[in-house]
Amino acid sequence: MVTQRELGWAARNAKWLAFCTIPAALAVFAAMVFGGLYVLSVFMRSNDACREAVARAKAHPAVQAALGPPIEDGIFVVGKVSDGGATGSVDVGIPLYGTKGGGSLYVLAAKSGGVWRFGALVVEVDATGERIDLQAGIPAEAVPGTGR
Repeated sequence: MVTQRELGWAARNAKWLAFCTIPAALAVFAAMVFGGLYVLSVFMRSNDACREAVARAKAHPAVQAALGPPIEDGIFVVGKVSDGGATGSVDVGIPLYGTKGGGSLYVLAAKSGGVWRFGALVVEVDATGERIDLQAGIPAEAVPGTGR
């Protein structure tokens, strides 16, 4: 018969080893998944069209009134971004938060000839469901560089 002394440390402590190893492995896996999502979200937010859309939302008087200044964009962006030099497309939802509440910025844009054109640029306020069109009443020449 094998005695406890003859068994190795891992065999003597198999239950504790499993109890500690499995949660640690799950934590590492979760950190990798959330880290990957965060990096992808940062990449999407760094796109010119997304940065311009967030800047417009933060500066818009109706958005400031609904969400309360200062307005900050959230961490995770949902959607897709394709930017290949002279052409590209953006179809994303960006969370926004202010002192009065939160909302979502929806951006639909296309890039042709190196110029971004917004098809939709809308903030939806979470509390009321109100949709604020950020392009309404803004002439194209008032938005330099976007070619709106």
